[in-house]
Order: sequence, then C-alpha cells, then structure tokens
Amino acid sequence: MADTLKKILSSIMVVLLLMICLYLCRRILERKSSRFKYDPFFSRAKDIDVLFMGSSHVINGIYPMELWKEYGITSYNFGGHANTLPTCYWMLENALDYADPEIVVIDCYHLGTMLKATTHFEYVHQSFDAFPLTTTKVRAVFDLLDDPEMVKKSERGELEYPIQKRAKMDLLWDFAAYHSRWTDLEEIDFQPKKTSEYGAELKIRAAEPAEPIPNPGTIHGEDDRTTGMVYLEKMIGECRERGIEPVLTFLPFPVISERDWIDANTAERIADRFQVKYINFLEMDIVDFETDCLDADSHLNPSGGGKVTRYLGKYLSEECGAADHRNDPRYSCWDEDYDSYRAYAAEKLSETQRLKYYLMMLTDRKYDFIICAGGDALTQDEELRKFLIARGFLPEQLIEDTDYLFACGDSCSCLQADTKEEGDFLSQLQRSGKDSSDNSSKKDSSSEKDSSSEKGKEDSLSVSEGSPIAVRPEEDGTCAIRIGENKTFRMESNMLETRDRYIKITVFEPGRSEEPVDAAVFHKPHRSYERENGS
Repeated sequence: MADTLKKILSSIMVVLLLMICLYLCRRILERKSSRFKYDPFFSRAKDIDVLFMGSSHVINGIYPMELWKEYGITSYNFGGHANTLPTCYWMLENALDYADPEIVVIDCYHLGTMLKATTHFEYVHQSFDAFPLTTTKVRAVFDLLDDPEMVKKSERGELEYPIQKRAKMDLLWDFAAYHSRWTDLEEIDFQPKKTSEYGAELKIRAAEPAEPIPNPGTIHGEDDRTTGMVYLEKMIGECRERGIEPVLTFLPFPVISERDWIDANTAERIADRFQVKYINFLEMDIVDFETDCLDADSHLNPSGGGKVTRYLGKYLSEECGAADHRNDPRYSCWDEDYDSYRAYAAEKLSETQRLKYYLMMLTDRKYDFIICAGGDALTQDEELRKFLIARGFLPEQLIEDTDYLFACGDSCSCLQADTKEEGDFLSQLQRSGKDSSDNSSKKDSSSEKDSSSEKGKEDSLSVSEGSPIAVRPEEDGTCAIRIGENKTFRMESNMLETRDRYIKITVFEPGRSEEPVDAAVFHKPHRSYERENGS
C-alpha cells in the first residue's frame, strides 16, 4: 500500500514538473508582442471605462495615457494590426470577460471586408496569444478560422497576400506554434519589455500624404451586405445588452479608394439605424495631412494621433459622460503609469534623428520649446517652415531677422523676467510675436508690467496658452526667459553665430522640473537636417 502511494505521488510530481517545464518553455518561446500589448490591460481591467476597438488606425491614432492626463478618462487601446471587424468582435468578447467598461468606441475601417480575419496569421496571434484559454477564446478561434470566404478567395486567386499556415491549436495552445523558435530567441525573450502606452504605439515618422479623392456619396446596398457589417451590428447589440454605450468612428487618413468612402458612408447609415453616435473624421478638419501622416495613405503619426485623441477626450467627456478620475486616490496608479509614459515619450524624442520627425513631435502642444534658427533655415527650408506653420507660427515671423522661436505648450501660462532689462526684452518679444488682433491684450500686459516694475516687483508678461512667438533679441543675443513658474532658458550669443548652419532646439515640459526634456542640435550635411552626434 505504501509503495503504491509512493508511486502515485512520484507520478504526480513528474507530471507537475513536466507541466512546469512546458509552461516555462512556452513563455520563453512565444513571441512577446501580444503580452507586451495586453499585459497592462489585465492589471488595470477593473479600472477601465472606455475600450477602443479597431485596426492599426486605432493603434496609431488614439493614446489612452493622453486621455488620462487631459481628461482623467481610463481607457485601453485594443486596436490590432490588420484587425477586421469580426476579429474586433471577438477581441471585445474576450476583453469583457475581464473589464466592465461604460463606453466602447468601434472604428469602422475594414467595414467592407468579407473575411473574418487577416491572412497575416501572426497578427491574429498578436491579438489572442496573451488571453488565457477560456470558453470565449475557444469560440473566437473556431469562428474566425472557420472562414469559407477566405478559402474561396484563395482558390480564385483573389487574396492580396497568400494564406499563412492557420491552425486552431496554434491559437489555443501557442506552444504548438512556437516550439521551434529556439534558434530565433533574443534577449527580449528572456527579459520582456514593459509598456505604458496602454495598447497604443508611438511611431515617429512623417510622410508626404497621397492626394485624397472626393466622397462619391454611395453606400453598400442590401445585396452587398458584408461580413464586416454583420459583426459591427453584433458588437452594437452586445454593447446594448450589457448596458455599454457604443460609439462608432472612422478615423482620418488620405482616402485614395472609393471603397473606403463607401465604408465610411455605410457606417453612418448603420449608426443612424441603430441610433448610436458616429464620428466621421474623414469629413472633419481635425488633422493636417501635410504634417500628421505616418505613411502616405493610411495611418496617423503622433501629431495627428494627438489631435484625434484630444477631440475624442472632449467628446467622450461632454457627449458620453465619461468620468474624470484624476482626483480619485483609487486611481493614483494611473498617474504613475502616465509618468512612465511621459518618460518613454521623452526618450523617443531624444532618439529622433531627423529634424522633420522631431518637429512633428513638437506640433503636439504638450511641450514648450525654443528654437535658435534664422537666415536661410527660416526663409528657404520648406520642410522646416511647414512644420513651424503647422505649430502656429505666422509666415511673417519666419524671416531672416528672427533669431529665436518660442512656442508655449497648452499648460504654459506666462513668460517672466527677473530684471527690468529682461522685462524690456520680453516686451519687444511680445510685440514681435503677437499678431495685430492681440494689440489690446499686449497693451494691457505692457501696462501691467510697467506698473509692477514701478512697485519694485518682478516683471511678468502674460502669454496666451499655445501662442508661438518670434524673438529678435539685442545684438549680444543674451537674455534669460523664465517659462512658467520654474523653468529658465538663457539665450546665449554664441548660438546666434552659427544659426545659419545649425538649428538648436530646447524642449521643456510644462509643469515639470526646470531641466529640459531634450536639447538637440541639427545640421544640414546634405538635403535635410540631421541631429548632431551627442546632442
């Protein structure tokens, strides 16, 4: 009896050890992209009020951490590369096993697809690998991979890309898919990175946009009912059943295909029929494609994504009643996560080598910055001028005599001078930077400054939030400017001596320490400005 019990216990131990070994091997061998994206979701799922569903347009176009900072909205970006609406439906079903959101925002790109999932199977893995094996996941896998339409299109040679190996077991137990990755292992497989982007992706690039085509005004007919339409309606129904408010969107990009316009118009028809809110960004003047495109005809870069995020934050707060949790101590961990995100964004900025991409990051008004540039740089470099004008500078400010450009972020409220000389300098700065419509406010500010100087108090000039200013300093070019309450930037004359050959940019973050987020020097060895090594 004792021997039998001993054998049973030994067998159990062997099985347990084998299971532990298999689990550890699986965690090492699996691709880390899915866990990288979704691990933060599982740790914050109970806090989340808003889920964003969609394709890579959503990944690159909506930043949950910016929504937290500006509006106190707790959200997560469930956008997936090449995600179809059927895939989004099952992603939503899996997410709702863990979260109980108030609002689900569904982007309707790919509405016209007849396929249930992308032919790029690695993207399906990225969407589902991080989710534990549950009945919901099993239902998702069996539904998405049972796709007669994909088989038909493959047989007729109508697929844009060939079908990759697709096996249900590979999604249900991904060790079956990754067991042969031994030779592909890298450091990240043993020390996985963590993200504070909450499902979004900051991709630093700025592309020339394609020429958009006009809206033909047509929609999919009843005889042209697509798989995407079926699953969009299923998502709306699922949300309604659970007491969740669905909001439909069509995020902006330069449309070069009538199919995309037809999808956007059809989404509006569906929204009307189900009486749900719909935001068609394609017909709104929210972004500037000249500066806000990640690629020519599809995705937004951080400049465009920041604008869309701010619009959605205001809309969700005012139209949908999304709660502001910023002053709730139970959500203090979101402040910590935002600090990590902020540090990550600053790191991305400091790693950016091309001036074009660097300026793209600065079109987002979360930064203050001062540029030392002039001469040909401001008058003849069209790339530089385009991004500065997009940031709000006037063409008449970008002239040869301008030595410094100052742009105040959304949270910046004033420039301050510590001495009368600096006050006189700032008075000149104020005059050169404001357009004629602000003359009355300038006079008020100047009179306030003079009054305070007479009383021996510190000089101060008010500058409206986000106002860009052109600076023409005295000949020696030296003056200290204090930005906000605690950041000081001293303009040095030696910067002016090289401003025709170099551009120096010093970046601050409003409300943070007086140390710059970044200071970069760019030169122009060939056609475009590149960052100096070590700057």
